[in-house]
Amino acid sequence: MESNLSINYNLKKKFEFQLKKKELLGIRARVGFAEDVSPSMDRLYASGLMDQLNERILPVAIKFDDNAEMDVTSFDTKVFELPGMTEGNFDGYVRQHLTNGKRSVMGGTCYGPPIMHFRDLWFNEKPKGGFLGRIFGGGSAPTEATREKQDPAILILQTDGDNQDRHAAEQAVQSCMSYNMYITFMTVGREDFSFVKYLADKYPNVGFLHIPDLRAISDEELYEALITDELATWLKNAAV
Repeated sequence: MESNLSINYNLKKKFEFQLKKKELLGIRARVGFAEDVSPSMDRLYASGLMDQLNERILPVAIKFDDNAEMDVTSFDTKVFELPGMTEGNFDGYVRQHLTNGKRSVMGGTCYGPPIMHFRDLWFNEKPKGGFLGRIFGGGSAPTEATREKQDPAILILQTDGDNQDRHAAEQAVQSCMSYNMYITFMTVGREDFSFVKYLADKYPNVGFLHIPDLRAISDEELYEALITDELATWLKNAAV
């Protein structure tokens, strides 16, 4: 049996191949992974599929981020900041930080909180008035100098269900257009996800990756679906 270390090495090589195809080698970007922990996700965590997904997503950060670290949160109706994931701690990460009784069981799914969390984390934006203040105009807009000194950032937001905060989520997406921040919604399961499709169609900084069954998508297919032509073009423009 291959060790986790060798599996991770193989994943890195597969992702690097995709970067070469898209001419993205050498481009730097922050990478975040927001993971749905609403009760409907229990089956995916219990089966180990979320462990595998985390390991497959980690090479995105290893290759893009100058610290080779992936910023991670979980979310349901709230957002929960977790330790960064690296090659040194990915083995057992989900068990330690997302299962073993540590996940929220509040129920519900809101996309706005994790989007705003990463925007604030990466771009040092600390608006007044809490979450609603951030969405509805609290705080100042970023200056050109602030935008220019920040690496581009990619948020992969994984979910298995539609959200209950459509207006707030769209406002959060709109707010990220002022920054070098791209959001890829990674949807899992059989739902329609019409709202996510709407966001991806409307906003140039939003992508949509739908995976009906995590067991049925190969590593190569996953990485090709993640690094779309749209994202590749966005990264090249954002890195200038």
